[in-house]
Amino acid sequence: MEQQRNGHGRRAFLAGAAGLAGAALLSGDLGIGPSGLELLAGGAPAAPVGYVQPGGRVVPASSLRAGPLDGRGVVVRLAGLRGDVAGDASVLADLHLPSATRHGSTVPFYAYTRRAGGSSTPARLGVAAARGARFGVYHQVTTAAGRQDRVAVFASGRRSGMVPLVPGTYLVGLDGDPVAGAAALVLEVAEA
Repeated sequence: MEQQRNGHGRRAFLAGAAGLAGAALLSGDLGIGPSGLELLAGGAPAAPVGYVQPGGRVVPASSLRAGPLDGRGVVVRLAGLRGDVAGDASVLADLHLPSATRHGSTVPFYAYTRRAGGSSTPARLGVAAARGARFGVYHQVTTAAGRQDRVAVFASGRRSGMVPLVPGTYLVGLDGDPVAGAAALVLEVAEA
């Protein structure tokens, strides 16, 4: 009976545990079903992603080890294009963050546009890391031959199907593998 007088009785414990479980499920991160970034990744073919090592060598980003950013946010800068892109090609790119209020959705942010007449200025976005930094890059390349959509999803923790996230420069392939020198979006990631 003494536990109840201190406010730590069984009912208080169960009520607190239920509140924590409900908050976790409604936070948009631990909801039932796939997350918004998982749905984004399933909505278009995966873009090949390379990572620029010190010295300029490009390696597959899948060879990186994730984890050094867990618990800390990052600043993501979509800096433009690297490599040859056809003169008539239009490139549109958005950065997607997981929605904090709706599990299964993302919040898109305009990041980059390139049209035959020129390109936009680089976009920069801070990504919070309550449970690890996560974001997606969705891009469209349109030429006279048609339109091609691709997506790459990045995560600082170990998540299946997502590109490992560490500070540095990534190359997100437009129509080929950037490790082999294909044209790519340049994505710079730094600790916040």
